[in-house]
Amino acid sequence: DIGAVAGDAMADKAPGSPSIDESVLPPDAPPGHEAHRKVKVLGKPGSLYVPINVKGIPIQTTVNAAGGSASAALRIARALYVKLEEGTAKEVALAFRKECYEKVMASIKGKQEVPNGTNNNASKGGTAKDDKKKKEEVNKTTKEGQDKSKEQKKEGKEKKDKKDSKEEKKQELKEEKQEKIEKKEEMKEEPKEEPEEDDNGPVATAKVTGPTGTPTLRGKVPNLAPESLQSYDPGSAG
Repeated sequence: DIGAVAGDAMADKAPGSPSIDESVLPPDAPPGHEAHRKVKVLGKPGSLYVPINVKGIPIQTTVNAAGGSASAALRIARALYVKLEEGTAKEVALAFRKECYEKVMASIKGKQEVPNGTNNNASKGGTAKDDKKKKEEVNKTTKEGQDKSKEQKKEGKEKKDKKDSKEEKKQELKEEKQEKIEKKEEMKEEPKEEPEEDDNGPVATAKVTGPTGTPTLRGKVPNLAPESLQSYDPGSAG
């Protein structure tokens, strides 16, 4: 125990040991709890650690991992002691320890970023300025994104219009071609004149000429042989 007490004293008096914001540390063991008596700092300066063993589960914290603060390492170890005593699994306890370390380191880093002698008002002013700048950058990026989106939509519409125009032209040419084909087909399919028929069968139309050879009558004649047409008398028909 003498070595442990000496370790505590050395850790508390270590030069450059940072002060930790109590709000980032886990709840301490209750007053009078055995953790206050059993949890001690061991090791040498530069490699100080706080070992505990509860219900056969060994675990430790280190001063370096706690940002160089022995008080933070002790506080985290006592909180772990209580958790293990309550039946917390080792994996859960290790995750809890990691979370505690991260909070402590973030607290130390936040304090280091504020220069010595800088008052809170100046710090707040700087933060507000930074926030404004970030907001402007976000707005600018958003506007650029919106403009780009509009431009892309416009280009897309122009491409679509061109495509539609080409399709319309193509359709017109197709229709014209089809119309020409249909006209050709109609010309081919014009009906031929069929010979007229009467009760005696097909009749022929003959041109009858007078004695002088001039046409005198056009009428229907029976279906006679060509040589019979010259002596045919229209008055005797039907």
